[in-house]
Amino acid sequence: MGKLFGTNGVRGVFSEDFTLEFVHDLVLAISTYFKEGRILVGYDGRDSSVVVSKLVCSTLNYAGLDCHLAGLIPTPCLEFATKT
Repeated sequence: MGKLFGTNGVRGVFSEDFTLEFVHDLVLAISTYFKEGRILVGYDGRDSSVVVSKLVCSTLNYAGLDCHLAGLIPTPCLEFATKT
């Protein structure tokens, strides 16, 4: 695997470039950056999106953060939801 982060997040093909264990470990590492506050996680229509987003949110909750799933949502709508 080459470059991990692209211009808009982690890039790669799920189950080829990264696994659920990798996602869990990455999210735990990222969670140390956030001290408090709510986090809203949304996803797109890819087959792996539901599983990955649920893992992301549950891992953030495990780390003591207040994470909520927005579900299938366009990026501009998710951004708007975080600002209102």
